[in-house]
Amino acid sequence: YSAKAKDSYDPKVVEIANAIWLNTDNSLGELHEPYRKLLESKLGATSDKGSTVELADKINAWADEKTHGLIKEIVIPETIMESVLALSNATYLKGSWTEEFYEIGTKDFKGIDGCANKKDFVSREVDGKYYKDDSIECTTVPIGCGLQMVMAKGDQTKIFDAMNKMTHYDIVHIEMPKMEI
Repeated sequence: YSAKAKDSYDPKVVEIANAIWLNTDNSLGELHEPYRKLLESKLGATSDKGSTVELADKINAWADEKTHGLIKEIVIPETIMESVLALSNATYLKGSWTEEFYEIGTKDFKGIDGCANKKDFVSREVDGKYYKDDSIECTTVPIGCGLQMVMAKGDQTKIFDAMNKMTHYDIVHIEMPKMEI
């Protein structure tokens, strides 16, 4: 969350990382070098190998590095103990809102757990792609680098269908709890 768009230059970052992991406890062979080179050249994917326990440590260290410390653990040995290969993908986005959000005070907010809490709220008008039906309402909010965040309220199981139906632009008033992005 940034209550205000950055006044000074704040570099935007989007990083995507891919990896394939060979569990030597279950494998009958190795990843062939031509295949490893193909993964690296076409997908930018790294590859590594190790026992179940070693691999869990390596995958978690990789996730920690690629998400800049935001995700420290994604597997435990038990989750990969029967696997021969594990694939991982990480997307890291660092950016700031392109336009200012204004603080509007504290309001009641019902979280996903159904409990009502007092939260600080922010607000702004957005001119973005928009869609609304009886079950969901969504709009796009620019976050820099030509990227947009989709914000939605309603039935989240219909988000992808709604995103495909966002064909026109509209000015939308957004109020939401203050959050970190």
